[in-house]
Amino acid sequence: MIVDAAKTQISHRAVVQRINRHYAKSGKVLRASRTPADRARGSFYVADLTLHRVDSWVSCPLAVLAAELGVLHPYESVTD
Repeated sequence: MIVDAAKTQISHRAVVQRINRHYAKSGKVLRASRTPADRARGSFYVADLTLHRVDSWVSCPLAVLAAELGVLHPYESVTD
């Protein structure tokens, strides 16, 4: 993988924490899919803690979701 030297490297775990801090304001949390059947729908899912149900499945890369939510800046990239 070619990494741009000008970008700050952010760990996978740190990105998950940033996303969870963003979702905590609305009572939601990002969780990783564990079973193969769940992974077929997406690598992660958003759970609504107030209603105790899955809110949505996330099938895009984690960096894309973080950028859409505004928790990953343009000068940052996610390491594997």
